[in-house]
Parts: sequence; C-alpha cells; structure tokens
Amino acid sequence: NAKIIERDIIFAARDLIISLRSGMPLFNALTSVSTGYGEASKEFAKVVQKVQLGTPLVDAIDQTIEETKSSSFKRIMLQASVSIKSGADVVGALQSIIDQLAEERTIEMRRYGQKLNAIAMFYMLFGIILPSMGIAVVTILTTFISIFTV
Repeated sequence: NAKIIERDIIFAARDLIISLRSGMPLFNALTSVSTGYGEASKEFAKVVQKVQLGTPLVDAIDQTIEETKSSSFKRIMLQASVSIKSGADVVGALQSIIDQLAEERTIEMRRYGQKLNAIAMFYMLFGIILPSMGIAVVTILTTFISIFTV
C-alpha cells in the first residue's frame, strides 16, 4: 500500500503547492488533492475528514502522520505541520521537501537503470555472444577434424 502512495504523492503534493500559491487556504488545497491521485488522495482525504469532524488542522495532520505507512507522505505532512506550528511559509517548506523527494526518486531510477544495464550485459554475454562463439568454434573444429581424417 505504501508503494502505491509513493507513486502518486509527488504529483499530488505539487498540485497542493500550486493551489497554495494561487492563494487557496491549506484546508481547501488539501480538499482539492483528496481526489484524483489514487491512494495518495486517500491519505489527504483522511486529513480533510478529520478536520470536517472537528479536529484542528494541525492535530489532524499529526494524527494522519502517525497512521500512514508512506514515508514520503509523512515527510510532506510533517513539514506542513512544523511550518504551521512555527508560522513559517508552508509553500516554501513543502516545495523544498518535494524537490528533495523528486531528487531521491531520480537517483533511485538511475540506480535501477544501472542494475538493468548489468542484467542486459549478462544476457548479451550468456544468451548471444557465448552461444555464437560456441557455434563458430565447433564449426572450425569440425573443419579441422575433417581435414585430418581424409
């Protein structure tokens, strides 16, 4: 479940930032991203639902942080919670954490690509090059054997 949330969380968080930059209050921005981003939206919807039931926004965010399994969602919401509590700029804090998450994801993709390159190299070596060389060696050996047997 956490991996499914991780897949969409950056896109949802970027949408959240765009909404906040356009002047929308944080609760309304959370409401707007609580649909359209799959499992990530469900996590934002938990915050919205708690606020609608009367929990203060910061407490709802903190409770959802405790309950979620997604580390990226925890980091984003923790940053929002700390920014709200300290009176800092929520947009700037969220932007920095999202940039950091995007960079981590890029590094992760590069590692995966390097791992695939190694797998492709082994496939080429054992699946294409060695069998081709084996056929060539067998052909040459049979030619030499037929020359010496005549």
